Amino acid sequence: MKYMRMVVFGFALLTTGATHAPAPEPDRYQDCLAQLDRNAEAALDDAESWADEGGGGAARHCAALALVKLGRTAEAARRFTALAKEPDAGDAALRAQLYAQAGNAWLLAGQPKAAYSAFSQALALAPDDSDARFDRARAAVIAQDFGAARSDLDAVLKAHPDSADALILRASTRREQGDLDGAACDADQAVLLAPNAPEAWLERGLVHSVRKERQAALADWRQVLTMSPRGDAAEAAQQLIEQDALRKAPQPPASP
Repeated sequence: MKYMRMVVFGFALLTTGATHAPAPEPDRYQDCLAQLDRNAEAALDDAESWADEGGGGAARHCAALALVKLGRTAEAARRFTALAKEPDAGDAALRAQLYAQAGNAWLLAGQPKAAYSAFSQALALAPDDSDARFDRARAAVIAQDFGAARSDLDAVLKAHPDSADALILRASTRREQGDLDGAACDADQAVLLAPNAPEAWLERGLVHSVRKERQAALADWRQVLTMSPRGDAAEAAQQLIEQDALRKAPQPPASP
């Protein structure tokens, strides 16, 4: 999730009618944020106590962030959504940020359709928010709605043609749709723009693999392991290399 956007939103809550508090308490909000990494359970308890004392939107927002830290992401998503729907939650931009945070929480909860809906609500309020549009594309990909994902990614790349993340995701989307030439073009451009991003090499390797370009695929996946021996991309690359080795291994003779 986009932590800085969350913090900016929290400070905005302190200066709007959304707090319901007699006076803004930026120090208490900062303290709550600082406690999230140290002890999320304590941060949640403090935030809920603060909300009971009249801390309003800022307190409830910190409580929702604490729920994300604790892995209670569906509950956090519902709280972000409830905050966005409050009549005094702030202007359209602030509400859009809350819906986007709800969408990210739904993604973490493994509910891409709910996430897609939340990002759609964010974009209804802030149609030029490329971050929310990219995140909605991620939700669509997870839900295997590649047409919707492609539409959003085309829009993101029109506004930000040098976004390596969007290029990687569109390459994956095009690959799933069978547009291998388009996928290869996006993957090549992503590697060019972000040569230190293992995800770009991983995706390009997948495109090579689907195109039956075995050696090129293996070279890209080995590059992932060289660049980043640990992490999700490295684990995926290792599995793909092992699968390739199994396919190429001599097969035992059939039993009589």
